[in-house]
Amino acid sequence: MEKPTTVVEVLDIIDEFIISNSNQGELLYSILTALRGPDISTNELKQNTTAIIRANAFPKTAHGGAYTLGDVNLDVSLSEIEDWLEQYNLPPANAFFYAQHFKAHIICAVQVLIKIRGPE
Repeated sequence: MEKPTTVVEVLDIIDEFIISNSNQGELLYSILTALRGPDISTNELKQNTTAIIRANAFPKTAHGGAYTLGDVNLDVSLSEIEDWLEQYNLPPANAFFYAQHFKAHIICAVQVLIKIRGPE
């Protein structure tokens, strides 16, 4: 198989992988769905969750400086994210559903990354 050279080729590979490998595909999909970030605007939430997920999913990118993550501590362990989320004051009222939805994606991705990379 030739190395893909376009975004479309990479997306096709990912799509085929997800659909063809039920267990592994589900694990990858769980990580991908947590990469976007929260639907609420807060840098603290994004830096303490999404940025850490991204750094663990794509360590060469995160540590190579290709994309800046700002003031994010990349040494935070994946298991610490769950503890931090439990203490974080999620927004109330109409934003509550979105915050809980985001939290579910983050926790799922953390559990998958711990399973495939280890807790640290």
